[in-house]
Amino acid sequence: MHIAVAKEDVLFERDRFCRARWAGCIQSRSKSRSQCNCPNERLGHSFGHCSILAPNMTSTQVFRSRELIHLLPEFASMHSTLDTIALTSVEPIQVIDITARVRERLAANGLRAGLLTLISRHTTARVNLNENEAQLHRDMVSFLKRLVPRDGDYRHNLAPVDDRDNAHAHLLGLFMNASESIPVVEGELLLGGWQSIFFIELDGPREHREVTLQFLGKGVEG
Repeated sequence: MHIAVAKEDVLFERDRFCRARWAGCIQSRSKSRSQCNCPNERLGHSFGHCSILAPNMTSTQVFRSRELIHLLPEFASMHSTLDTIALTSVEPIQVIDITARVRERLAANGLRAGLLTLISRHTTARVNLNENEAQLHRDMVSFLKRLVPRDGDYRHNLAPVDDRDNAHAHLLGLFMNASESIPVVEGELLLGGWQSIFFIELDGPREHREVTLQFLGKGVEG
């Protein structure tokens, strides 16, 4: 999927707020353009006389719109591709390190500079960046079990839509992210030295779980 920004759209957004003209320049119409503070004149518009900004737009916003035009080639060279990592969980609550698999997919994809977004499209599983240490993983599981006990008095469990008494898993999900975005620089994930990528199962065991990856940026193959 290509990301394209039409030049006409950018021009419209810029001009939409600054097409009003002065009936007469407040500081005199005889003022030279080199002295004029009108943003349109500084941007090189040629209305024949000064133009003014609409009250709700600043000169900074006008300049930003102009800058977007110069960035159009960069937008045009960006691509977006999707990938999926399939998983199986074997515990009711499980911390699964997927860092190596994500790096493999990144290398295969060819993204050199951009952004990788991972999302769990499950309501009872999440993704997380944290430290990969065995005892810490046990602490995480113990903490989550104490935070929202499985056997609580939950209304959702009276008539679950998928025949699973998993209200606790949905509630735990309130405290976690469904997605994480990681910058990619020179083909590498910009992770901290102690950071790893985890899939957090909150309602296992499950035979089939997925994490969806979106690669966005330059240097994407295919």
